[in-house]
Amino acid sequence: MFQDSTPPLFRGIGTTVILVATVISFAMARHPASPLPVPGRSGMTSGVTPRVAELEREVDALRREVADDHFVEEVFGNPWFEILGFIGTGFIGASFYIEWGLRRRKARV
Repeated sequence: MFQDSTPPLFRGIGTTVILVATVISFAMARHPASPLPVPGRSGMTSGVTPRVAELEREVDALRREVADDHFVEEVFGNPWFEILGFIGTGFIGASFYIEWGLRRRKARV
């Protein structure tokens, strides 16, 4: 059913799909959608139960913590990381296409 050259072709197509998806996801990560506005707290300070006030403090602390966790953003924001990752994935995909072509040529002879 399958020729000897078909598996490298499928691997090449799969790697190309992964490369395209990665490029698209990096492009989308560089231009994120605008965040939703945070509702104002005006008028909420009076008459707030202690439990609600505690939850507000916890949410504020979590927001500060998330804002501090920017190491991953620095790594993904590094252009060398992106460029070398794309080039490496391109080489892997290209190697599968070359193997596919060589196996097809060999099968014809």
